[in-house]
Amino acid sequence: MKRAIIICVCAIVSVCAMGKAPERGGRHFVDFTYKIGSHDRLWTDSKMINSWGGSYTYGRQLNSNWCVGVGYAFNYFYNGWEDFLNDGNLSAFYLDGRYDFEIDKYSPYVDLKVGVIQNKGAGMYIQPSVGHRWNLCDWLALNLGAGVSLINPQVDKFSLSEKDGIQYVNYLGAERKFMGQFTLSLGLEF
Repeated sequence: MKRAIIICVCAIVSVCAMGKAPERGGRHFVDFTYKIGSHDRLWTDSKMINSWGGSYTYGRQLNSNWCVGVGYAFNYFYNGWEDFLNDGNLSAFYLDGRYDFEIDKYSPYVDLKVGVIQNKGAGMYIQPSVGHRWNLCDWLALNLGAGVSLINPQVDKFSLSEKDGIQYVNYLGAERKFMGQFTLSLGLEF
């Protein structure tokens, strides 16, 4: 009996996981992201910064492969954000282009988000990624992706000085910082 139940569950999961081509019309994507990277230079000894966040995209399916849309992303920075981003968060509006491949039962995709940072001095926001889509049912799919996030926000610089035992904060001005982060995303599509 156990064997029959396990076989039935495996059969149902394999049917649900088969890649079903997206259909014409609207598509909604809700993604949760974890990012790790550094500011100033990619993959160097500069300070590592972690962030978590999410995004929402509404897109239109143009044909069986291409979907284009617009979206909003936010990130909350921790583990060193206080010297990089003053209030620890960043948000961006973007245009999104996604190409879904149809390879038998598999559904890989490539995705590119390009936009502007809403806060932090309106810098650039670019996020290319690749991933896989699993259909959970007719109206819901699970997306798992990996990519790189590239941003260049404006950052206020400060220095600390001490005189007669009292510490002073000196404003040094604003400058643009380049930041690259490796990105993992888990999302739902409906």
